[in-house]
Amino acid sequence: MFVGKGCSYRCNNSISILQRQKAAAKLETCVCDGTEVFDCASIKRNMARLCFHQLDEEELEREEEETNEVDTTSVSKARLNAASGLRGDQTIAWTTTALCALVTAVVRWTTYI
Repeated sequence: MFVGKGCSYRCNNSISILQRQKAAAKLETCVCDGTEVFDCASIKRNMARLCFHQLDEEELEREEEETNEVDTTSVSKARLNAASGLRGDQTIAWTTTALCALVTAVVRWTTYI
């Protein structure tokens, strides 16, 4: 139903078909009471978050904090060393290190999402 961090195409298509049916209107207004044989609350929460992109305030804050974490120590060092007049080969080494750190951060971020 859910692929990674989002609703799959098939899931979105099924939801779209259901939303056009009068009898399926209950899906959007139903309330989980805990007596269901399936994990109703988790399914509703996942659908709201992954299919309809609705997040509650706590989730929004937590995701914002997680996505704003970037390791820039290598980049800062490269700037400081370049400003101090390092030789060309040292500048290239620091630039390469900074680039690797940036690529690593982006890869981690994209695999986390």
